[in-house]
Amino acid sequence: MDNEQLILEQARSGSLEAFEQLILAHHDRVYDTLLKLTGNKTDANDLYQETFISAFTAIKKFKGNSAFSTWLYRIAHNTFIDHCKKPHKKHEMLESDGEKTAEDGYSALNSAPARDDAPEKSAEISVFEEKVRKAVLLLSFDYQEPVVLCDIEGFTYEEISEIMGIPIGTVRSRINRGREMLRDIVSKDGTFLGTFFPANQSK
Repeated sequence: MDNEQLILEQARSGSLEAFEQLILAHHDRVYDTLLKLTGNKTDANDLYQETFISAFTAIKKFKGNSAFSTWLYRIAHNTFIDHCKKPHKKHEMLESDGEKTAEDGYSALNSAPARDDAPEKSAEISVFEEKVRKAVLLLSFDYQEPVVLCDIEGFTYEEISEIMGIPIGTVRSRINRGREMLRDIVSKDGTFLGTFFPANQSK
C-alpha cells in the first residue's frame, strides 16, 4: 500500500488530519478551476468551501474506483452545477465584473494583437490572454466547463469524462464546439486564439 492509499484509508476512517493531507495536494488547482468557471472570487471561495465540506462528508463512501483527484473534481463539478441552477446565477456571474458582459467581452476580443518579441507586445498579448479567459464565461455551461478543464487546466478527455459524468465522445464534441465559438469571437480564421484553444487536440 503506497503512502496516498494509507492516507486515504486513514481519511476514510475519520481522520481530519489525513483528509487535510489529501486536500493539500489539490486545493490550489480546485480553487483555480472554480475561479475560472465562476469568474469571481466570492463565488469561487463559496464553492471551494462547499466542495471540501462535501468531500469530507463523503470520503467514507470513496471506493477507489477512480483517482482521488478525479473523485474530488467530480464533487467540485456537481457543486458548480448546483450553483448554476440558482435563479439568475449565470447572469450575476457575467455581470460581476464590468469586463465580463457579453457586449464588452465581444468588443475586447474583436482585435487580436500580433505576435512580437518586443516587451510591449508581450504585455499586450498577456492582456489579451486574460480577455480570452474572461470570454470563456460567455459560453454556455455545456461548453464552458469542458473547455476550462481541458485547455486551461490540462485534464485529458478521459478525466473530463469521469469528472462530468458524460461519454468521451460528448466531451470531445463539446470542447471542439466551444473552441469554435471562441475562435469566432476573436476572428474569422481564429489564428491567434488557436494558440490557447487549438482546433484539434487529442488527449
